[in-house]
Order: sequence, then C-alpha cells, then structure tokens
Amino acid sequence: MSFKSRLQKYTLALTLILCSATPFSGAQDAESTPEPTAQIEQVFGYEEWAAMLGRFHPVVLHFPIGIFMGVFLLEFATVFRRFHNLEPAHWLLLTLATLSTIVAAVFGVFLSWEGGYEESAVFWHQWTGIGVAVLAVAAFGVRIAFTRSWKNSVRNVYRLLLFANIILISIAGHFGGDLTHGTEYLFENMPPWMPMATVNRVDNSAEVAGSTYAEIIKPIFESKCYECHSET
Repeated sequence: MSFKSRLQKYTLALTLILCSATPFSGAQDAESTPEPTAQIEQVFGYEEWAAMLGRFHPVVLHFPIGIFMGVFLLEFATVFRRFHNLEPAHWLLLTLATLSTIVAAVFGVFLSWEGGYEESAVFWHQWTGIGVAVLAVAAFGVRIAFTRSWKNSVRNVYRLLLFANIILISIAGHFGGDLTHGTEYLFENMPPWMPMATVNRVDNSAEVAGSTYAEIIKPIFESKCYECHSET
C-alpha cells in the first residue's frame, strides 16, 4: 500500500473518530449545564411559593366570610317549608365555603411567616382563622351525617356549628383589622360618651415635663409623623 493511500485511510479514520466524539461531548455539556427552567425551579422553592401565595390571603379571605353567611341564612330559611327545595344550593355554598376557608387559613399562615406584624395580634388572628377552618370541616361532616340520618338532633348540632363559626369569623376579622388598621381603628370615631370610645385611647395627660418622651421622642413624632398620621 502506497504512502498516499495510507494517509488517506488514516485521515478518514481520524475524521470518523472526531465526528463520533463530538456529540458525546455535547451531551456531557448538556447534562452538566442545567437548563434555565431547571435553574428557576431550583431557585423558586417551596419557601418562595409560600411567600407568593401568602400575599393572596387578603384576596381570598373575603370569600368564606360571605359564603358562610349565605349558608347560615339558607339554613335559617329552611325553618319555613317553602324553602325546603334549596338543598342543592345549600350543599354548593357549604362546599365552596369549606374549601375557601381552608385556602384562606393556609395562605394566612404563609403570610405570617414574613413577619413585620405585632406578634400577639398575629397569634390570635391566625388561630381564630384556623379555628374557622376546623369548624367549617366539622360542619361539613355533620351535614353529611344529617343527610344520612335526617335526625333533628344532628341538624341542631350542624346549626350550632354554623352559628359558632359566624361568631368566630367575626372575632378573626376583628383581629385581622387590628393588624392592618391598628387597635383604635374601630373606636376612634365614636362619640366620647360611648364607653368603647376610650377603651384603647392613650392618656396623654400623664406626660411629665422634662421626661425623655416629652423632650426627645414627642418632638420627633411632631416633626415626622403627625402631619400624615395625626396626633392620635
């Protein structure tokens, strides 16, 4: 075999080896370098999801309040015989109320993880909200038991749970209002002769001239805060 033919043979073999090795190295690079989607998934973990969903708590929390009030009114209406055909609507509203209550409670827990709120107000608002979800699930289960037995005693338990949940929703809503508007928001515009008008007021008559508050802290409030937020 001549030198020229041998050179051609070796060149062809080397070309085949290089061509077969190139895809393999590319595959290794593709495996070692994560795709942009994988990188996003790695960065956006469960904590980020919780932080995002927690911001939707103020959006979804109003649904169970209104729906549960509708369920309570429907149950009250069944006392009258003409409204006995509302059973399908009752089940629909009760199911939506139970599911939306659970979602609102979970999103509220996520939001509490961010911090930045007064701890005692968060504690009471969070656990009364969770209590609303627990009572909603309990009422749903008792309603199922009632439709299987049709006993008045079971129905009375169901009505009691609904009434208790309406009260607990009101309490949870009050604590939620304290978180967003402050403890004096509900009472600050009441006339002075109402007892609740002065429950949460701060008595400024106790200020002592020459004290740290009067000499240092109050002037800061006057120059930086009172213009927008008023003295109260």
